[in-house]
Amino acid sequence: MAAPTIAPTAPGETKLVTADELFRMPASERYELLKGVLIPMSPPPG
Repeated sequence: MAAPTIAPTAPGETKLVTADELFRMPASERYELLKGVLIPMSPPPG
């Protein structure tokens, strides 16, 4: 299985992340892991 990646923000731009990096992400940053790609989500309401 491929390592998770953050969805590209520009053509050809992708960042590989480790499980440790996922756990250290601030609570204000939300991502959805979909088929090995992390998709940035909107901040939680409130």
